[in-house]
Amino acid sequence: EAYQVFPDASRVIGSQRTVSTSKNLMIAGLPNIIIISANYGVTSAGKISPHNWAATYVGDFYCEFYASFTEHFY
Repeated sequence: EAYQVFPDASRVIGSQRTVSTSKNLMIAGLPNIIIISANYGVTSAGKISPHNWAATYVGDFYCEFYASFTEHFY
């Protein structure tokens, strides 16, 4: 399925960033835009650390965030 990235929502906070993604879904017959964001840093070894926070709608959604500060919302 298609997903959308908000490049302007990815911002550097020192060596950390907030990365956001969204998806249009029909929920209970109504159109909704689901936005999921995460704030994390990346070590020199390419590992996510620290993971500061993630925020999402209440529900069963799946989004992966990567050390390259990219994401994929399934």
